[in-house]
Amino acid sequence: MSPLERFAVLVGRPAADVPLDEAALVMATALRPDVDIEHALAVLDQLASRCDMVSFDGLRALLFEREGFRGNVTQYEDPDNSFLDRVLDRRVGIPISLAAVMISVGARIGVPIVGIGMPAHFLVRRADADVYCDPFNGGRVLDMAGCAALFESLTGGAGTFNPSFLAPVDTHQVLSRMLNNLEHGRYGRDPTHANALLDLHLCIPGLGNAERLAVSQKLVQLARFEDAARVVERADLASNTDLARHARALRARLN
Repeated sequence: MSPLERFAVLVGRPAADVPLDEAALVMATALRPDVDIEHALAVLDQLASRCDMVSFDGLRALLFEREGFRGNVTQYEDPDNSFLDRVLDRRVGIPISLAAVMISVGARIGVPIVGIGMPAHFLVRRADADVYCDPFNGGRVLDMAGCAALFESLTGGAGTFNPSFLAPVDTHQVLSRMLNNLEHGRYGRDPTHANALLDLHLCIPGLGNAERLAVSQKLVQLARFEDAARVVERADLASNTDLARHARALRARLN
């Protein structure tokens, strides 16, 4: 089974049943065939076995104090920051990949963690309480006011914080955001890798209209007009005249 086929099978499940760790690692193999998925899963198992206190705070202490996971502040754009296996090897990453580590280890020790897709900076939250954590900045704990202050500092005051930014995201959405990060980096500028990334992205069910349009535009850049048209046409065209117009324009380019 190819990485694309394996990824499609994994994400074809209901979002709650998709194993984030395995799906993220399979995603990496589509770009880097030498990824050792079983080894990376074993590393996550080993991390879980070293957690002395089965709690949200115990998980934070394990990963960010004892194991030294941290944000890569000096080389944020390094694509290795987006690959789960490399994050586990190097103990550095970006917010969403570090969040994936926390979610995956939490699942192993029975501490459910949910991803929080705040614009500009991915966070996590205890599944049973409004207690947030910033994996990129040493696993510091935040309340809603702290999240708002973080958002405002990252946007330089240009954006207005909305509590809806702290809504949990499911595994499909986490994987989609991870792919989007790679598509905007070095791998996305190479046609072979860009095609592989977009093929993975198209496997994820339930993409919203805005995301479908963004994926469609990337396909157009690769001259994949038929695929671009199909992506848009699967959106809710009836309620979005801009998307309908875009789909017709793509079809016209095929003639």
